[in-house]
Amino acid sequence: MEYDTTWSEPKLTAYLHAWHLLQETSPKLFVRRFAHLSSQLRRVISELEARGIPYELVRSKKGNNRTQGRVYLQRRLLVNGRHCAIFTPRYIERTTTYSPVVIFKTANDDWTEFMLYLLDENFYIVPREQLPYTTTLTLSSSRIRDCKNSWDVLKA
Repeated sequence: MEYDTTWSEPKLTAYLHAWHLLQETSPKLFVRRFAHLSSQLRRVISELEARGIPYELVRSKKGNNRTQGRVYLQRRLLVNGRHCAIFTPRYIERTTTYSPVVIFKTANDDWTEFMLYLLDENFYIVPREQLPYTTTLTLSSSRIRDCKNSWDVLKA
């Protein structure tokens, strides 16, 4: 079974007293099933590579001691030597007459210099001091509008 399901009794009778299944060992049973990099991190990496901006993945504390599995932090990376955190903001309301309203969360620690927000097909690259706390903004707000796809701030 790969997921929760409701099987009828006739389907389950094949597994009644099937103790032999416990003795069978297959390498597939012990393989870890997860991606090494999150989809958000892969998306940011592809954008950085397309623009020729150097980046470096940040190893997790557990990643320093292992060679398999997730050895890198999934929401942090160094871009051109700058500490960046990846966020996925959420819409509060998309259909306003003025502009969509979005919640922009911020980092809880001092490590982050830039926050990379992935919203639909766009990226918002925001310096930490520009959004010091979690806030809601319309996408037409001057606080966020100029940060849309502004990869040049990470090149400098």
